[in-house]
Amino acid sequence: MRFLVAAEGSTLSDPVSKRFGHAAFHLVVDGENPEILEALKHDHNLPGHGIGRFSGWNLDGVIAGNMGPEAFQDLALHRLKVYIVRGTTVQQAILQVVSGEIPAANGPTMKRSIHEHGPGHGGERKHRSK
Repeated sequence: MRFLVAAEGSTLSDPVSKRFGHAAFHLVVDGENPEILEALKHDHNLPGHGIGRFSGWNLDGVIAGNMGPEAFQDLALHRLKVYIVRGTTVQQAILQVVSGEIPAANGPTMKRSIHEHGPGHGGERKHRSK
C-alpha cells in the first residue's frame, strides 16, 4: 500500500500536517515497510491541490490532519481514501492506518476551504471590543 502523507517535514519522524493543502511536504510512503519513496516540498504557487503530481505512484490513500471539501472531492474523484490522523508522526500514522486502527473518512473535516472568503475565513472579519 502506498500513501500520500501531508507532513511538516521530510522524514518519517516529522509530524503529520494539520492541513492537507498547506503542508510543508507531501510524502509518498510505502505503508508495508514504512519508507519514504518521494518527498516533495509543497509549492504554494501551484494551482489547486496538485494531486495530479502523484498520479504515477498508484496511491491507495491520503493521510492528513484535516481535509477541506474541495480537496476531499478531488481525492474522491481519483478514488483515493482519506485518513484523518492528528497529533502523531508520519510513521505512527502509517502504522495506525495500515493496522486498521484509523478508518477512512466519510467526508471533509472542514466546512470550507480556507481560501474561500467569508467570516472567519480571510474575508469579512468581526472585531471584538475589549
